Amino acid sequence: MQKLVHFFKLMALCFMILFPSLTVKAEVNEATLGYKILAKPQNNAKLVDIVEFDVIDGDSLKIELENGDVKTFKLANVYAPKRQHPVTGPQSYANESKARLNELLQSAKDIKIEYLTDEQKDSQGRSLIYLWTDKILVQEVMTTEGLTAYYSQDDANSPYLETLIFSEDYAKRNGLNVWSTNETFGENIDVDQYQSNAQNNQVGFSSQDNQAASQNIYFKNCSEAKAAGAAPLYQGEPGYRPQLDRDKDGIACEL
Repeated sequence: MQKLVHFFKLMALCFMILFPSLTVKAEVNEATLGYKILAKPQNNAKLVDIVEFDVIDGDSLKIELENGDVKTFKLANVYAPKRQHPVTGPQSYANESKARLNELLQSAKDIKIEYLTDEQKDSQGRSLIYLWTDKILVQEVMTTEGLTAYYSQDDANSPYLETLIFSEDYAKRNGLNVWSTNETFGENIDVDQYQSNAQNNQVGFSSQDNQAASQNIYFKNCSEAKAAGAAPLYQGEPGYRPQLDRDKDGIACEL
């Protein structure tokens, strides 16, 4: 029996030597990405370690911090297509965007978040952050690959704006993902207007139309919202109600 145990240990060691990529967690770097990365963490950046994460979509996720706090965060200065929206319906490449963000985080050996100045929040109450995997800016990767678009309204003074603009230009010129089907995605059009255009292929709703749509959409519970394909519901979107948002993070009926 002892010889058999030693044999299996030896076999396991040989496997690790012969196939290190299958036994060691991959690192996010230029070699694994296949292109050059421009952004570097600022010298004065306050980087915070995370414990756990749960990806919501291509630009937002829940994170558990080392102090035990669990918060919903938004990736600053990028906008990802959404899987479901009560007004627009599913947006192209939303699933791919979410999957890629999850893949980057799962592959990384080291994940850190960088808060914006004064820990700014977006209109939905989500803390805005820059997300780093193995010292690689996730926003740059997602935008370079055409899975998020540059969005300046989060932080107009970001030290990474030029990098994100360059990354989006690269994705556009190469027709990658969101840019392969719709050239109006992202910065050149208001987000709400884009969402409406993507669904209706026409001019977006006016503010009065949006207000009416929000008032007319009502879900009795999350089961009803999910059955309609509307979940998750974000604060400010049609159908969102605080009563459906149990943890009060601005996202109701999370999948």
